[in-house]
This record gives sequence, C-alpha cells and structure tokens, in this order.
Amino acid sequence: MSFVLEQEKAADAVAIDALLDQAFGVARFERTAYRFRDDVQPVEGLGFIARGHNGLLGSVRFWPLHINVEDTVTAGLLLGPLVVSSAAQGTGVGTALMRKGLAVATDRALGPVFLVGDAAYYSRVGFQPVMPSLCLMPGPVPPERLLFHPAGSGWKTLPERFSLCPVSVLTHVPSST
Repeated sequence: MSFVLEQEKAADAVAIDALLDQAFGVARFERTAYRFRDDVQPVEGLGFIARGHNGLLGSVRFWPLHINVEDTVTAGLLLGPLVVSSAAQGTGVGTALMRKGLAVATDRALGPVFLVGDAAYYSRVGFQPVMPSLCLMPGPVPPERLLFHPAGSGWKTLPERFSLCPVSVLTHVPSST
C-alpha cells in the first residue's frame, strides 16, 4: 500500500476525529491519557497524517507534559493517539507515523516521549517499559503499558521515582484570592 506522510492541517481534524471514533469509540475520552489532552493543544508541528489515494490512513499527535523528579520539572511529550484505519493496518503506516514524529521531536530536542500502549508493538521504534521505575500519573494506568522513548533527550534511563503531569495542571493554577 502506498502512502505519503504529511504535516497535519486544521482541515484534517474532522477526518482524524472520524477515524479515532471508528477505531476507539467515545470511551477513549475516559482514559488516563486523555487527561493530558484536556484544555491543551497538541505540540505544533508534531501532528502527522498518512494519506493514501483513497484518503486518510492514519494519524499521530504529540502533547506536552511535565516530568516531575523531586523538586525539578522537565518538559516531555505524550505520544497519542496513534490511529491507523482498519484497511491500512499491517502496512507500516503506524510505524512510519511514529518514526516521523520521533525524528522531529528528537531534532527539536523536546524531551523524552511517553505513551500508554502495547510494549510489543511500540518497541519496534525504540519504546521501552517505564518499569521498574515508579511513575505516578493522574489516573489508572497498567504499569506494563506505560512506555518511554528518550527521543534524543539524554534520558537513557529513568529516575527510580517520578511523576507525569498534564501541562494544564501546572499552567492553570487557580488564584487563591
């Protein structure tokens, strides 16, 4: 199957949402990973689509997050959702989208990348389990599904204990007046 990778454009949003609905349904909004997307825009320049001769085949986006280690906050990214149409599954579309996004994130030095997903699938592009490190997140995540990619950040290993926090939590602190 032939396809081209393109930068996501605003005009692609409706088709991407339809593909996400088809693949994951509306229950996806209840997942912990979506807490990182509440009231936050994806990282500009890090949304990609795969287009074939019949239209949209897949999409990937990256979202900003904060990594908290003791008293230090560092920027990082959350990959997802990655979606591939049922007609294009098994053709390399998902892998190509991830490789493209990770290459741009690495070139732009945007920090390490995390995701919640299947280690067997995502390891093909260099993701590894966060375990045995302990990572706290805003919501339940099966520990074996929390994955990490250094993406040129210099983070070859993870701290023993850290937390991932949505950007909106730290940037939208209510006033105490």
